[in-house]
Amino acid sequence: LADTGGRPAALAFDTANDHLLVLDADGQRVTVHDPRGKLLRFLRLDMPAGASLAFDPLQREFFAPRRDHPEEILVFDETGRQRRTVRTPNSTGLIDVGERSFVRVF
Repeated sequence: LADTGGRPAALAFDTANDHLLVLDADGQRVTVHDPRGKLLRFLRLDMPAGASLAFDPLQREFFAPRRDHPEEILVFDETGRQRRTVRTPNSTGLIDVGERSFVRVF
């Protein structure tokens, strides 16, 4: 993958646009790539995320566990702005969202 900034912390897939979404190790920078790995754009999340990332292509939202509190799922818009927080007691921090989520694709 081009211009990822190092080892990725998490991956997600935008099934509506066939884009691979890569969360950098800093937990805030997300790079967007085409199917060949070419960097299309990047954004910064308002808050650092833990080592999981999901994207809902219908709502156009990112989901990620809060880095220091994985039971809190942060929800961001496409620009990286935080919209809300969802509490999930006893969460593992792994997220699967959307009509055709990444986990279900493979």
